[in-house]
Amino acid sequence: MKPFVRYMVPVCALACQSALAQDPNVEEILVIGVQDTHTVRTDDTMVAPADTAELLKKMPGANVNKNGELTGLAQYRGMFGDRVNVSINGTHINSGGPNAMDAPLHYAPVALIESLSISRGIVPVSMGQETIGGHMEAQTYGGEFSNSSKFSLAGRAYLGGQTVNDGHVASSLLSLTNRNHIFRSFFMQEQGGDSKFDGGKITPSEYDRDRWDAGYSYTRGNHEFSLDFARNNTLNAGNAALPMDIMALDSDLWRGKYVWDGADYKIDLQVSKSSILHWMSNNTLRRPPLTAAGTPDGVRFRNSRTTSTGEGFAL
Repeated sequence: MKPFVRYMVPVCALACQSALAQDPNVEEILVIGVQDTHTVRTDDTMVAPADTAELLKKMPGANVNKNGELTGLAQYRGMFGDRVNVSINGTHINSGGPNAMDAPLHYAPVALIESLSISRGIVPVSMGQETIGGHMEAQTYGGEFSNSSKFSLAGRAYLGGQTVNDGHVASSLLSLTNRNHIFRSFFMQEQGGDSKFDGGKITPSEYDRDRWDAGYSYTRGNHEFSLDFARNNTLNAGNAALPMDIMALDSDLWRGKYVWDGADYKIDLQVSKSSILHWMSNNTLRRPPLTAAGTPDGVRFRNSRTTSTGEGFAL
């Protein structure tokens, strides 16, 4: 039996090599497809809620899991949380607290957002690692280059209000631009009380948020560079559906981007960093836990303070 094996193996190897040598050309298969996306663009006539995630209700298959007045979780075709990849201007932001209370779309307020898109169907791996539930991209407004070498001042204001909670929002974006430069700044203040219904209030459901941004963009020829910083401070944001409320959500976000658009190919380089402080409590905005005698039970008081930092790089 052993001699049989020794002689047959070389013969088989020669036969396989001969078969491969007869057909050295491998058939090329070319797959052509189009990525299907659905985009909601904001404009001056849109009546938008405080939570950006509420815009998802305008898209087929998408919805929002209510997680507070400002921090709704994106849902697409039944999947939510980490199953759905959400990016802001091409960058991923790490959650700073438990239960994803600072959902990614929280960092793209309605007053600043320009568009919200969903990639439908199978998502390319270039859009993220966790995309089994789809990919969502929020783009914020950053000004536009002009056609003149002289600087001109442009602005955009956003005002809104709602009676259900006596809420209001006011923001302004100012930009100083010419054909090569954009200097921009953004300021926003947003506040609302407990939501009212016939016969009572939803306690706690109040919220308070401040936001300011500063950025710069430069372009010449095929090159474009931009650098942006944003500070988002959310205070006293209640969530009646969960056992704890947001007391503070302080976030610093940095982003740098370089694009070279050549005749045959394009280079898109982006770096980002986030630093987030998250504080939650169950005894400040709502009635604290009580003892059997009806007095505050300090043993069951809960305060959670967490921090998160993240860095990102994409090419």
